Amino acid sequence: MRDAPELPRPEAATPELVRFAGLLEAPTGDLARLRAAFDALQHLGVVRFRLDFDGGRFTVMPDETPLDGAGFDATRQELLLDALQRVVAAAADPARAESTLRCSLVFEHEVAETLFVPRHGELRPVSRMRPRHPHDSAPPPDPAAIGLLGSASLGRRLAVVACLALAAGLVVWQSGILARAFAEQAQDLPTSTGPFHGILELAIEPTFDAYDVVLRRGPDYPATLEQLAALEQQAGDLVRRAAVRIVGDGGVAWVALVGEDGKPLVSAPVALRALLTDPEGAARVALPAHAEARLVRLALDGE
Repeated sequence: MRDAPELPRPEAATPELVRFAGLLEAPTGDLARLRAAFDALQHLGVVRFRLDFDGGRFTVMPDETPLDGAGFDATRQELLLDALQRVVAAAADPARAESTLRCSLVFEHEVAETLFVPRHGELRPVSRMRPRHPHDSAPPPDPAAIGLLGSASLGRRLAVVACLALAAGLVVWQSGILARAFAEQAQDLPTSTGPFHGILELAIEPTFDAYDVVLRRGPDYPATLEQLAALEQQAGDLVRRAAVRIVGDGGVAWVALVGEDGKPLVSAPVALRALLTDPEGAARVALPAHAEARLVRLALDGE
């Protein structure tokens, strides 16, 4: 099971209230295993859940009454997420799990909102911090008729999130909950250094709402003029030679998120000058998370 981040919370702060809403649904499998996982979820005592069955699927729904947040620390958050993961794992097909399950931690001046998104048979917490509003202390809204987020097609899922935002009072903010909810995690995305192979190394460091792409010197990086000249001479084609020259000049390369069709979804330039003088230096560029990204590619241009 992939490690998941805890729900966001201000330093040295305890939420005044914790609010749960929505539901988790999946195909019914081994009943004994499911009931054992559900009983373990209940025994945590964080919030009361209800387990229902209908048409070969089960539904887990939390009590939506606001709760005292004093005991909901990082440890309890991790235990809750692990228990929910075990419920999903008990489904006949965890990859077909769907969810509108969400949690809000209400602090004095701000609120941490988390949506539990099914992804590859697991629940991924997608979270943000926002200012506190008067309605955060109000009774919960009617959750009826909220669509499910999970195994449906991408187009349907995006529409469902929009409905969820309207029906449940969640805000789809400009920094991109849709992209974060459906984008691959940083460690899941393959990378390609293209014509810079061996000269540069590419890594992706996860951030909350983007892919932080980091370029460092590779084993073939030309640290001297002699090595640079040798690389140029060894270049097998014009594209490789152009890449060598860009590196030697501390010029600009391009990093792109590539879709299934091999075309860039979004790209950005990155200056390599920082690598010229510092062997441990790094060149960085941030690309927004994208639901359809399948590869991070380094190239001579952004096309």
